[in-house]
Amino acid sequence: MKNISICLVVFLLVFNNRLLAKNIAMLVGVGNYPRGSDWQQLHAQNDLQLLFETLKQKGFESDNVILLSNEQATKNGILKAILMLKEKASKDDIVYFHFSGHGQQVKDNNGDEIDGYDEALVPFDSPKHYQTGIYEGENLIRDDDLNVFFTQIRTKIGISGQLIISLDACHSGTGVRGFKTARGTDEKMADANYQRQWPDKGNETANIDNTSENAIELAPYICFFSSSSHQLSYEHNTPEGIFGVLTYFLCKSILNSSQSSTYKSVFEQIKSRFIESNALQTPEIEGKTLLPFFGKNQNVTDNSIPVAAWLQPQVLTIHSGSLYGLTEGTKAAVYNIAKQKIGDAVLEDVSAFDATLTLDKPIGKKEAIGAYVKIISIQYKEDFVRIKANKATQQRFLQNSSIHWTDENFDLYIEDTQNHLHCFSSDGNLLMKQKNEEDANSWLQKMLSKWHQNKTVRALNIENSTLKGNLRFKNKGGEYLKNKVSTGTKIKLEITNEGSESFYFSIIDLSPNYDLNVILPFERPASEFFLQSGQSYTSDFELEVSEPLGFELFKLIATPMPLDLTSINVSNTKGLNTSQSGLERLLNQSFLLGAKGINNIQINPNEAMIQSFSLEIVK
Repeated sequence: MKNISICLVVFLLVFNNRLLAKNIAMLVGVGNYPRGSDWQQLHAQNDLQLLFETLKQKGFESDNVILLSNEQATKNGILKAILMLKEKASKDDIVYFHFSGHGQQVKDNNGDEIDGYDEALVPFDSPKHYQTGIYEGENLIRDDDLNVFFTQIRTKIGISGQLIISLDACHSGTGVRGFKTARGTDEKMADANYQRQWPDKGNETANIDNTSENAIELAPYICFFSSSSHQLSYEHNTPEGIFGVLTYFLCKSILNSSQSSTYKSVFEQIKSRFIESNALQTPEIEGKTLLPFFGKNQNVTDNSIPVAAWLQPQVLTIHSGSLYGLTEGTKAAVYNIAKQKIGDAVLEDVSAFDATLTLDKPIGKKEAIGAYVKIISIQYKEDFVRIKANKATQQRFLQNSSIHWTDENFDLYIEDTQNHLHCFSSDGNLLMKQKNEEDANSWLQKMLSKWHQNKTVRALNIENSTLKGNLRFKNKGGEYLKNKVSTGTKIKLEITNEGSESFYFSIIDLSPNYDLNVILPFERPASEFFLQSGQSYTSDFELEVSEPLGFELFKLIATPMPLDLTSINVSNTKGLNTSQSGLERLLNQSFLLGAKGINNIQINPNEAMIQSFSLEIVK
């Protein structure tokens, strides 16, 4: 009996400590570097606002988030704020640190770097260029400096706490590739003699943790990097604005995480979204990735969204918006605290984090207390395409309501040379070209259809509790391939049903230059591509990997009924079947930018599973 009492006391102490533990964060962003520093301007302020709102929705109180931007984010300002963060931290806390800005390599000052350079964050008061005796990188914040402070924080919060770090910056590369702004530089903070002594051999990732493996009293850490060591980190154009790629997709993945998520599962979401967006970089993660995300880990299957506020008898609000994948016109059902349905609703005025619902019948303010919303079907939302071109080029095309001409935050760039029209994606990939003497408007319409279809299909992701599939790639010898393959390699596809229900399956292939092809069904009716729970299918044909280089995206679609995708590569509406499911109609009409009726397509989240898989194609 005595032992039981002691165990109970210990349990209560541990439980009470967890209740007292808090979430605290420090968010740093430098975008408006001083004139004369020679650093390119960034949209880091957007990153901070997005991440601040995201963390608030995940339980971080405003008073526990330290924000530093631009002129506040000098070296001294950042280091003092980290000390404040340490003072705020207590045992078992979740501590988050984020930096958006430029990165730079600097001469190693203690001999701990194999390549001869420390990785550093560039604060507001650190100029870009090395000048002997004038400025030699004194204001850069080295990874060694950060490690000292982070170790102190990890010691204070202990083994039951967590330290999370995200760095939306890189330490190599420069300027702009294609038309995207990059964060970082290949100009090292070192004199010419030192750089000759230590030539560039490819950069390492920032060394956040150099503690001993025996340091068992330290809190575990997890670090998200915006790119691998040899890549640039870019900014990304989105419907909500321009953000660092990592920040934007990190926020989307955080908001769509559940209480059963781990850091690894959240990172897999981030990585998948990078590939779906045709990003030019590959994110990385290190640390204890199997830990529960933000310290929470329990099975939760209810996808309900609490009602945030009652505004009028038929108007409610929820804290869930476009970053959660919701769109205007999405249909939902509303339930009271007793789990009884009290009405149907349509989402209106959808912002990044919030949405307004219009109910089909009035309810009282008291009835809205404890009420919640469940999504019935998501409204497909068609965006116009943002195109950059000079005035003379614009005048070559007829007026088109689907096009918004702009000089920034664009999707496509059209260049009119003496002999050809060229169309580039915003990341600089050539998508189409044609001779100048051919019909420009016909060419543009083909380009818009190609872009719209690719954008639509890339964005489709649906999780399903009973339909679960996996796609793996095999070489000619039957060995499973990792996600990097060379041109000329011949591969087969293996699809496995890992869910509890049987399904029909389809596979769509999206190339880096926006070409789209249906891989399966192939040469047989869609009804023959069927798997029961636990079964696998291996293709009886081979695909040969070819250029263009980059990430090839494969969409695995599992459905309870076979999909008819016969019209997906058709460029007109003739023969489209209006009796198809919402998903079939959306896929088969995905090329129809600006077509009447396409905005009325609703997709039921329960009618399919859609998951992304990728291969990086290299020479």
